Amino acid sequence: MEFLTTGAVFNMKFFPHNMRDETRIVRTRVCHVTVGESARFRGYYMVVLEILE
Repeated sequence: MEFLTTGAVFNMKFFPHNMRDETRIVRTRVCHVTVGESARFRGYYMVVLEILE
């Protein structure tokens, strides 16, 4: 995934825990990307995001 690099900024839809609240779009930055190595996570990416708003 070439677009998923550290420092990339995305607008992402945030779904609140309380379903009665509205969804909202928040700016996020990719802080860290790790490729899963164990059998359970092989082929998956683990991504740490920072909410900027």
